[in-house]
This record gives sequence, structure tokens and C-alpha cells, in this order.
Amino acid sequence: MAHFLIRIGAALSMPICLVLDARAQQLSGTCLNDAIQPGRHIVLYETRGPERIPIDSARLGRNGRFTFKQAFHRTGYYRLGTADDQIDLILCDREPSVEVLLEGKPLQEHITVVASEENKRLWEYKLASRDAQESTQRIARTRQTLDPRDIDALQRLVVEEDGVNERLNATLRRLVMQDQRSYFAKVVVADRRLMNALAVGPQAVRDSMDWTDGSLVRSMIYAKAIMAILQAATPANAATLAAASDSVLFWAAGDTACWSFARAQLIEIFSTYGPSEVVQHLVDHYIAGPGALTAADGELRALVAAQLKSAVGALAPDVELPSPINGQTDRLLELVQPYPCTVLFFYSSTCDHCHAEMPPLNSLHERFARKGLSIIGIAIDDDEALFRSNIAERGLKFPCYSELRAWGSPAAKAFAVQATPWLIVLDREGRIVAKPANSRELEELLTRLLP
Repeated sequence: MAHFLIRIGAALSMPICLVLDARAQQLSGTCLNDAIQPGRHIVLYETRGPERIPIDSARLGRNGRFTFKQAFHRTGYYRLGTADDQIDLILCDREPSVEVLLEGKPLQEHITVVASEENKRLWEYKLASRDAQESTQRIARTRQTLDPRDIDALQRLVVEEDGVNERLNATLRRLVMQDQRSYFAKVVVADRRLMNALAVGPQAVRDSMDWTDGSLVRSMIYAKAIMAILQAATPANAATLAAASDSVLFWAAGDTACWSFARAQLIEIFSTYGPSEVVQHLVDHYIAGPGALTAADGELRALVAAQLKSAVGALAPDVELPSPINGQTDRLLELVQPYPCTVLFFYSSTCDHCHAEMPPLNSLHERFARKGLSIIGIAIDDDEALFRSNIAERGLKFPCYSELRAWGSPAAKAFAVQATPWLIVLDREGRIVAKPANSRELEELLTRLLP
């Protein structure tokens, strides 16, 4: 079992590893046991919905000591660590300091909270959640081994699983009641209100939270609330989704940070999933138009420009697709012209989620090929041997291409691919028809397009 240590209220007989002092506006500390090696940088990230934004860094000395000089005072969730190994923290202006001991890797499993009631609550709940998850997984494995006719044994597992969930919920209730004014409690209560409002409707979702509370932007709640409003918009067409977006931005207008975050989230959602008309609406009214409360930064403008070029309804960019298999380079729009429907499958040869999609895509290729389906694999790889071996080992039945430039792939950039696997459906003219999330959604779409 992984080492996960949390001491609540314990005194240390060794130097404090981490001190976050909101009053002194100083972040400093020591990492032990090569949790982060001396000479490397430790980075503080601010949470903004699903994003982690680096806001400062400090180099570790030979003894693991580091000091941040920038002031940190905005309440919310943060992360501290390296690009691939981070711990969650709450920074709160109600607390003068936070002390954390980092004793090994991964950091999330080797953290001791020494001071900061906020973070003691946070990490006690994280530990309880991890234990509950392990118990639930064990119960699931046991359930798979039982005879379906053994009703008594199955019922005992149901009771045991209910007990695990109730103990976790009891822990959360106790931690919230310790200080109902804490940021930890605020986020938990806001999440409960939002989840309860989902079953009622968009007006309840609107009333479930304070849309001008900037501290909620530094958690997942604000982004969840935006998505809840969009999901409640019916019918889900461009007009109603644009109106829902207008409402969110109207509610957030009392705080420019909330408003700017909401605008960026809405543009990213509709740029990725469509409809493109909503992106254009947001650009016209809230970036270029009089509704813009703040100027769009360069990153947001670049996102809008890139995403509109690859939005649903747009003509696909006519990228060049080189084949390491035969050494030829084909143009995309020439490849799609003979087929009523072409699926672009952006993948990586080392991506487990991509591997899981490959057998269903092979099946769809065989099932719909005679009805006019073409599937084109585009590998975001940089190793030709790995590219070739993956095709052979997975038995891919459709042609695959790769520039062998990894995430520097011009095709991936042209289509604003943000992750793998990534599916895009084109018609015979090369127009983008849909961006299904997975092979199951793709199958439902093909059943309608190629009956």
C-alpha cells in the first residue's frame, strides 16, 4: 500500500517543510527525501476551473529550502509541486500560515499537514475518500467472484458498500461543521446546492450559487455550474445555448474576474463541441462588441481563431498527411472526396484510451465501409518504429498517417486537437459534421448518417 501520512495537530522535531503565510505574503519551506530534488523549481499553480495556471516558482537550494517572493492572497484552491507531481492546497486570507511537510514521491501520498485548519480538513477528507475508494473497489472485485444466485452474499456486499459511503459522508459532514465559515465548507456546500438544483431546473441552478464570488472560480464549482446551465437549456439549439450563455455572463458581470472566466469557459466549450454559431455570437458580443467588460488576452483570441477554423460546420483545413508506411504524402480533402463520410481519428501509439477505441473503430470500419465510411488514423507520434508496431499489434484496418512530430503535428494544430483520442467526422466536401466524444457516440451518428 502506498505511504500516505497526515498528522493533525502534531508537532515536528524537524524543520518545517512548507510555510504559506498570507499576512507576511511569503511562501517558503523545505522538501525532504528528494520529494523534489535540490536545484529544481517548485511551482505554485492557481486553480481556475479545470485549469492549473502557474503563477510563481522558486528554486530549491542544496538543503531543499525554497522561498517565494510574490504575494499570494486570493482565497481558493491551489496546487504546489512540479509539472507532473503536485499537491492540492487551500490558501485562505483567514489563516496566517500553512505548514506542510513533503516527505517523498508522489507528493499527494507523502504529505503531512502541520498547521492550517483548512488544509487539515482538506487532507483528512482526501485520505477518507481514498480509503473509501479502495473499499469500494475491493467490494466490486468480490462481487465479480460470487455466484449470481447467492442473494445473501450479494446483499451483504450492498450493505457493506452503503456503510462505506455513509462513513465517508459522515466524515464530510463533521469536517464542514468544524467551521462553517471555512473555504472548505463553502465549496462543499456550494457543490451540494448545485447538485440538488440540477433536478429542479435552470432557475434553481442560477439561484444555487453566487456568480460574483471570485473564490469559487478557484475551484471546480464555477465551471460545473456553467455546464449545468448549458445542459438545462432546452431545446439544445444555437439560439437557446446563446441565450443561456448571455444569462451566465449577465449574472457574473458584478465581478470582472468571474465574468472573464465565464467568457473563456463558454468560448472553449462551444469551440470544442459546437455549435459554431454560439462561438461567433460570443465573439461578436463579448470580445469585439460592446458587451466586452474586459479585453480578451492573446491566448483567448488565438483559441477563438483556431477553434472557429475547426468548428462543426466549418470546412476542414486541407492538411498534408504523410505516411511513414509508404513514404507518400496525401492531401486530406482529396482523401475524403470519394466517401460520403470520413472519420479522422487522432491518437497516440502510447495512449491507453486510444488503444481502447481501436477495436470498436475496426468494427465500425468493417460494418460501414460498404455504405461509404472511411476512417483515417492520424498519429501524434514521434517514433516511427512505435508507430508501425502499434498498427501491427492492434491490427488497425484503416490507413494511418503521422508527421512524426508528436504534439508539434501540423494536422493536430490545424484541427485544434486538445487531447487523444480525438474524433472528427467530415462529409464528402470536407465539411466538419460532428466531433463525437468516443466510438459509442460515433456509432450512433453513423447509424443515422449511413443507414
